[in-house]
Amino acid sequence: MSLTLRFKWQVVVLLYACSQVDARTIIYNNSRCYNEFGDLIRCPINPLWYIIPIAVVCGLLVLFLVAYGVWKIRRNIKEYRELELAQRTNSPTQQV
Repeated sequence: MSLTLRFKWQVVVLLYACSQVDARTIIYNNSRCYNEFGDLIRCPINPLWYIIPIAVVCGLLVLFLVAYGVWKIRRNIKEYRELELAQRTNSPTQQV
């Protein structure tokens, strides 16, 4: 398995984990804690201490993916323009 393929799978897993954050959050209400089904449970540590880092990591992941996509698109456009220019200069109709 190549490094890029392994990296892509890690990104997919991280994006899936980020999409599940809302379903796993625990709602605080006057020191009573409820899970997503509305059942009263024992209160863990303040959920902000683990929701905020997860949100920050997910936000950074999204920013990285957007920046990587923009970089890749710009690189492809640059390569296409260079290829097009090279084909135009090597065209037999322009050689006299």
